[in-house]
Amino acid sequence: MGFFGNMKQRWRISAAAGIVRGQLERQVKLRGWSVDSRRIAQLCVVTLWNTDPYYFSHGSGGVVPGKYSIAVAALALAASEAHENNPHRNDLIEAACGLLIAVDRNGHRLSLNAADRSLIWRAAGGLEKVAESAAAIFNADDMAVLLAAIEG
Repeated sequence: MGFFGNMKQRWRISAAAGIVRGQLERQVKLRGWSVDSRRIAQLCVVTLWNTDPYYFSHGSGGVVPGKYSIAVAALALAASEAHENNPHRNDLIEAACGLLIAVDRNGHRLSLNAADRSLIWRAAGGLEKVAESAAAIFNADDMAVLLAAIEG
């Protein structure tokens, strides 16, 4: 990958990490965490990116996923990979589900493409595995929206 390709990749990772950081900052304020949300957000996105770097750099058929779908998938991966004994697991689940709900509600404004919808759908499937934990966090209205988003 050339100089401009690397710059573009770093910009896309940073843009998605900024969204993840915003969700994590909300959790920091609500729960009083003493963590570096910037470092964790970057780690979440880079970990996701490294699962399939070609897909995130070049997309499928030339269509790459955008920053919102990458952020949803990064948080979903972090939430689903967090150990059950991790004290921040439910907070990661809440952050991931909250962003998924926000993208679902505002998807018409975000101009989501096919790669975005596919990535969000896969992320929602990963979150479905931890839905029991999420049910304890959300109220009934939010849970209905979440389940509708997961089911597509």
